[in-house]
Amino acid sequence: MSQYLYGAAVQGIQSFIFESNQLKEIVGASEIVEKICGESFTEFLKEHGLILRKQDYIVKAAGNIRFTSEDKELIETMVKYWPKMVESIAPGLILSQAVLTFNGPIAKTHMDELERMLKVQRNKSPIPVDLASMAVVRSRRTGKAAADWKDGKKTKKPRDRASRLKQEAGNDNKEAPQSLMEKCIPPTVTKEIKYYPFNIEDITASYSSSWLAVIHADGNSLGKIILEISDKLSSNDGNLKKAYSKFSRALDTATINATQKAVNMVCLKEGAPRNIKGEKAKKYPFRPVIVGGDDLTVIIRADLALDFTIEFLQAFREETKEQLTDLIIDFKIDDFKDGLTACAGIAYMKSSYPFHFAVHLAEVLCADAKKASKKINGDTPPSSLSFHKIQDSFIDDYTGIINRELTPQKDLSFKFGPYGFELEGLPSVNKFKGQIATMLTEDAPRSGIRNWLSLLHKDTNEANLWLQRVQEIMSPDYTKKLALDAPWQQCGQSHKEKQRLMKTHLYDVMTLASLMDIKTILTEGKKE
Repeated sequence: MSQYLYGAAVQGIQSFIFESNQLKEIVGASEIVEKICGESFTEFLKEHGLILRKQDYIVKAAGNIRFTSEDKELIETMVKYWPKMVESIAPGLILSQAVLTFNGPIAKTHMDELERMLKVQRNKSPIPVDLASMAVVRSRRTGKAAADWKDGKKTKKPRDRASRLKQEAGNDNKEAPQSLMEKCIPPTVTKEIKYYPFNIEDITASYSSSWLAVIHADGNSLGKIILEISDKLSSNDGNLKKAYSKFSRALDTATINATQKAVNMVCLKEGAPRNIKGEKAKKYPFRPVIVGGDDLTVIIRADLALDFTIEFLQAFREETKEQLTDLIIDFKIDDFKDGLTACAGIAYMKSSYPFHFAVHLAEVLCADAKKASKKINGDTPPSSLSFHKIQDSFIDDYTGIINRELTPQKDLSFKFGPYGFELEGLPSVNKFKGQIATMLTEDAPRSGIRNWLSLLHKDTNEANLWLQRVQEIMSPDYTKKLALDAPWQQCGQSHKEKQRLMKTHLYDVMTLASLMDIKTILTEGKKE
């Protein structure tokens, strides 16, 4: 009997979530996306009287669904009605579908053909459902046709259908779902909605600055790993489908567990949110946006972002090693016996800055970290991270940022990262954290190094004389810990000229030190 391989992929998730700069709408959009492959899909099957067994699924997470079935009627119902339900609960999201008919056990060629068909569907421009004439009243914020008048706190304003659904899903009442936030809180901690932030001010309330950070993390070489699974398993014994399914579930569990560990280490104090002083705070200083598959996107208080990212990357390696143990034993695939690695990008931003720009930059920074990691080891790229503090009113491409902000003189660069974990070829993130801690001590030469960085844009010789003067005034201990006697390192050749490009770590140290609550840290240090 013929079987059917069904695939569905949700497109435009980032633009759907970050269409607004209001945290409640971002939270609501994240909840809607989280439900699509879970609760909403289950409701759809129940509504149409369809049955899918657990063993039918291959992938069911992160906006992707893959399953096999012998029921032609089920497949026809999915293709006909599932996109309509997605559009009704998430206006603006695009659902691509593909169906492949095959005989016998599922093989790698079947999966490859399904992915090719989905790519074809993604390239077809969909017709927007919420079309309206030019004379229709529109939402002031999104430009879409208005569905009602309720978009302001005091005065009523036109609101489109997508904004209404997001605001309802992101409400702070007890009826609104909080599944994404709840799965990021460790199981040992009581999940209480009173601790969940619904406004940007809730995240920064326990911090003296309005700076936030958007973290985006992504697993390394996942496509290559799936190919290795396909090559090593026989297509005739039915193991391929089981391995795909088990790998998908294990990866999703590892990402969730790693996020919980990072939250526990960085954001909690005795089971409650922690503020800058280490005491209990009113709200959690973070909000998850995407947590599933091998992807993580989080909005977090700026001073916690680096520590959170480090904890997540290390926990992701540990968790994947543990969660993939059964896959190694059952199918004798030991390529990832030491766990999987991931890379991350951190975009630091003011709370008033458009989130969609910051998210895009975080993704670009993550790609920059991946590129550096692959140069070290193409087969198993090590974990690494890149970051940037947004100081422009507009973000173009990252190359433009490097040329405009991080290149003070020809063959000199402030771009020191990406940072790794005690690996040859990447600067050590642990050493970097130690230098930040040194820069935050009471007598650290913050103003002297800040002036040196400014002088580099004008005259290199004058800047060098200034740095020598700083070293003469400061304690030798600072010179050693901050490496003031060796502020430059060679990092390769520039693209146009065959000369060595010199980079300095001090710009990054000053950048992150400026995001910390220095007065509070110094006060706490004296108490200790």
